[in-house]
Parts: sequence; structure tokens; C-alpha cells
Amino acid sequence: KEGQSPWYDNLCRPVTDLLPLIASGVRGVTSNPAIFQKAISSSNAYNDQFRELVQSGKDIEAAYWELVVKDIQDA
Repeated sequence: KEGQSPWYDNLCRPVTDLLPLIASGVRGVTSNPAIFQKAISSSNAYNDQFRELVQSGKDIEAAYWELVVKDIQDA
């Protein structure tokens, strides 16, 4: 209405949780390392994928970046 687009300052799994926000007018999502730290440490949503990445030979940092980049792309 005023030429502005609301953004949501959070990103978590499942990304489908964002659908009601999108329907209400949210047009973007922001995130940062602190948001991901909270999402990863307070949820089991990342455990299986993180374990698989580490078991496949990725170090912890590479596994982290693969997880967060995928979530950002999916959002």
C-alpha cells in the first residue's frame, strides 16, 4: 500500500512454516548466523541431514554452510 514490502527476520525449518506469512504479505526473509545457531540448536530438524553430511566426509563447517545455504535457497 505504501510502496514497502515486509520482510520476516527469521528462518527455520520447515520452510513451509513461512506459507501463512507469505499469504499475509511478507515478501522476503532475512537471516544471520545467530538465527541459524538458534534454529539448529533448538530443533531436531537439522540432525539427520547434518549427521549425513559429516558421515559423508564433510567437516563441521562445510556441513553447516551446506545446511544454511540450502535453507536460504529454499526460502
